[in-house]
Amino acid sequence: MDSKPVQATTPKIGPACLNCRFWQALPGVISMKTPITLKTQGECHRRAPKAQLVPHGDGGGFGVQGLFPPCSGADWCGEHEPEAGGPTLAS
Repeated sequence: MDSKPVQATTPKIGPACLNCRFWQALPGVISMKTPITLKTQGECHRRAPKAQLVPHGDGGGFGVQGLFPPCSGADWCGEHEPEAGGPTLAS
């Protein structure tokens, strides 16, 4: 009988936002101290944020704010660059 303890393993994933150096999980997700998974919501920081109209909190009009594109950890694009020390890529 094998006496080695069972160890949790992380599945290997291919190129995805989750393991890209430009992806950043949303600050609210990080503060919850939950594991970051393919379903985690984040932003792509590959390019500068884009100006977008956002409603004022008081319901009185709009303002302009720079926002990064939202994406989940499972998303991907043609500009993926692996994060140093990130999850290993599927071979």
